[in-house]
Amino acid sequence: DVELFRKDISGLSEFSLRFQRNLEDDASQLFFRGEGEARGIEFLVQKKVGNYTGWTAYTISRVEHTFPNLNDGNSFPALHDQSHELKTVHNISLGEWNFSATWVYGSGQPFTQPESTYNLNLLDGNQLSYIHVGPKNGERLPAYHRLDISAHFKIKVGKKSQLDFGLSIFNFYNHKNTWYKEFDVSETPVLVTDINYLSFTPNLSVNFKL
Repeated sequence: DVELFRKDISGLSEFSLRFQRNLEDDASQLFFRGEGEARGIEFLVQKKVGNYTGWTAYTISRVEHTFPNLNDGNSFPALHDQSHELKTVHNISLGEWNFSATWVYGSGQPFTQPESTYNLNLLDGNQLSYIHVGPKNGERLPAYHRLDISAHFKIKVGKKSQLDFGLSIFNFYNHKNTWYKEFDVSETPVLVTDINYLSFTPNLSVNFKL
């Protein structure tokens, strides 16, 4: 199966950090207003019959937002923009045993990088600290990928009941996937810390069906 898609998005809002004195008069000043576009192509191969089943899907896409008063009016990638995504799922049944494996890959999603801080001297002698950031969503996180595997053993209990013993492992090869980055702008240069998703995680399960 092959599908092409394109969607225009309207009515987008993004919170503004600009300071406003009289918000009671016009609270809409707290937000930027804009529009967007999503486009791409999806490929899917699937097998539904037999002891071995599974599917593989690959998507190439682009999601862009445009706000006239943000990023100098230039379009920028949406936070959920992901250029490439690949998912492949495989299942095989051997008697009472069922084995499955899932591999997921996604290219890095965008984020805005703080680059430096500076102080502004006010006329009253006070100082204000400002953070200088790079282009809106101009950087990308590392690519995300992981392998999940599982094995289940099913035993019939009586005529209708069934016991299911399972072992599954999330992120089997223990890849460090970055969820987001934290920035400590009080340090020079800016201190960057990667916040990661779950690492190698085994799970045991027992299910009883009447």
